[in-house]
Amino acid sequence: MPPPFQVDFARHAPPLAEQLLEGLALHQIPRKQLMLLDGLGFKVAALRVVPQGLRVELKPALGP
Repeated sequence: MPPPFQVDFARHAPPLAEQLLEGLALHQIPRKQLMLLDGLGFKVAALRVVPQGLRVELKPALGP
């Protein structure tokens, strides 16, 4: 990208990408991994995008 446009692009691209990707599934944990977590007594509580990648938060599974 030509240097004169880099500053504007860097400023406007992240909020635009956030709007365009809102509500879309960017990653799905494979069923096999979810079954393994379930067998270990855990469930996925949240999946968040962080600067380092994806952050998967687990919580103990309650009940049988």
